Amino acid sequence: MTEENEKMPLETEKTALTPKELSFRWGVSVKTLSTWRGLGKGPRFFYANKEDSSSPRYPIEEVEAREADLKTHTE
Repeated sequence: MTEENEKMPLETEKTALTPKELSFRWGVSVKTLSTWRGLGKGPRFFYANKEDSSSPRYPIEEVEAREADLKTHTE
C-alpha cells in the first residue's frame, strides 16, 4: 500500500436505504413499505433511477427523523 492510498478516505456512511434494508431496520415487510409509498405515508423516498419505479430509496436523515419522532411520542 502506498502512502497515497493510506490517505484515501474510507467509504462514507450510507445516505439512503433500500426498502429491504428499511424493512429489516423497522421490522415491517417490504410490501408494507410499498403500501405506505402508494398511500403517501411513511418516510419520504426518491427513486434511485427516475426511469424505473422499482428503485425507491429512503434518505437516512428522513428515516432517523421518523425514528426520533416515534421515540418522543412513545416515551
